[in-house]
Amino acid sequence: MAAVSTTAADTILLARSEASAWRAEEKAVAACTKIEGADPSRLRVTTDPNDLVDCDIVVESVVEELGPKGEVLASVAEACPDA
Repeated sequence: MAAVSTTAADTILLARSEASAWRAEEKAVAACTKIEGADPSRLRVTTDPNDLVDCDIVVESVVEELGPKGEVLASVAEACPDA
């Protein structure tokens, strides 16, 4: 999803840990090479929900487990309540 998003806008990918951030960035950049118009320079990976404060649209893609999904959604809602 993040790679596709870079075709149209600057994209911030929120990861839950530094290790997952590194893996997510690696996968997203690799996916950009396979998607026409995708631009990895438009991708920024972070572990800080406050980096989403100016976002208008937030798309979550968290494992379908209540605990992790709830934690991420709560932190995003606090960081950018108007998104």
